[in-house]
Amino acid sequence: MSSRKQAQNRVKALPVTVTIDRELLEWIETRVASRRASSRSHAVNQALGFMKWALENNPELFYGPIRSSSQLPQQPRQQPHDTNRY
Repeated sequence: MSSRKQAQNRVKALPVTVTIDRELLEWIETRVASRRASSRSHAVNQALGFMKWALENNPELFYGPIRSSSQLPQQPRQQPHDTNRY
């Protein structure tokens, strides 16, 4: 394997294109303008990193309290249809 290919394999960040809501873009821009993030990419990485951590460590922060199957609303069972046609 060439040294160039090895260097490319070591790169952690990959360029991607996403579409986001205007409100989120404005929030990102304020984080960059206030120097809380060094760039748009940095702000998105921070937000996604926190979301990943929350989902892995405390999913209730994202989804709310987890309900057991006994707490879920019961759906009425459908009667089987008579498929014999005369």
